[in-house]
Amino acid sequence: MIAESLHAVTLGQILDRTVAAFPDNEAVVYVDRDFRLTYREFGDLVDRLARGLMAMGIQKGEKVAVWATNVPYWVALQFATAKIGAVLLTINTNYRISELAYVLAQSETENLFLIDGYQTSTTSRRFTSWCLSCEPRSEGTLRPRSSRT
Repeated sequence: MIAESLHAVTLGQILDRTVAAFPDNEAVVYVDRDFRLTYREFGDLVDRLARGLMAMGIQKGEKVAVWATNVPYWVALQFATAKIGAVLLTINTNYRISELAYVLAQSETENLFLIDGYQTSTTSRRFTSWCLSCEPRSEGTLRPRSSRT
């Protein structure tokens, strides 16, 4: 690889170059889950996910939050959002609903991806409970009733 300024290369370009140079090398390994992907497989997954994000209407500059533990698809989401120019915001899985609501409001996050559960907590149930306490603003958007924004 020719040395160049990191300011001139995107994360997506770095991944594409690595896929081209080392397609059969392992890229993602989660031993505890018996999950392995080569760079070729990981690159394909990231490209499919990036296309899916764009099909959902996610655009360059939009904020995408992820409320998940370190799972394989979290890594793919990180690269996919970078490829399309979206901004990835990671949410602490130990946050209470009030903390989640605060971070989402302050960051003006338009999209949230979450896992079903973590340890003894059921993330999707907690999130659904929060959504039910919100008031609809316009199609597809919510605002916490207690929010001043």
